[in-house]
Amino acid sequence: YLPKPLTMEEINSIIDEAFNVVNPKAQSDMGKIMKEISPKLKNRADMGEVNKIIKEKLSQIKDVLSLIFFHIIY
Repeated sequence: YLPKPLTMEEINSIIDEAFNVVNPKAQSDMGKIMKEISPKLKNRADMGEVNKIIKEKLSQIKDVLSLIFFHIIY
């Protein structure tokens, strides 16, 4: 017996919820996010794909923070 796989919409919702809880500032917060989502996604999602989604979201945060920092300095 395997649990029903989650839809991409459900996976993204869980990831977004984890980002709200953890409030990551850098790639180094990846472990905190994985700790938050793993119990909810274990055996219900392709964790390799989940990892890619999280890394993409973290890179977007990095880009936004870099842009803000650039505008503050200059």
